[in-house]
Amino acid sequence: MSESIQHLRSVITSSEIFTTFKKSLRHHNILAKNLSGSLLSFLIENCYSDLNKKIVVISHDSDRLLKIKGDIELLNENVNTSIY
Repeated sequence: MSESIQHLRSVITSSEIFTTFKKSLRHHNILAKNLSGSLLSFLIENCYSDLNKKIVVISHDSDRLLKIKGDIELLNENVNTSIY
């Protein structure tokens, strides 16, 4: 992972709203929608890394799913992503 992506990742994951969101994940299933850009990818990868649980993303937009998959693979080379 490049240094700039690592820096961006640390800024996003240390934000107050992101920290609050991660705490709520420990007790609830979460429906995340209307997240723009790569923010959803950062969220998914961080949740997967912290909680080690499978995550399902449902979208009618196959291009967006491919972008999310690519982002997650860029953020974490050890994650196994699939699109169905």
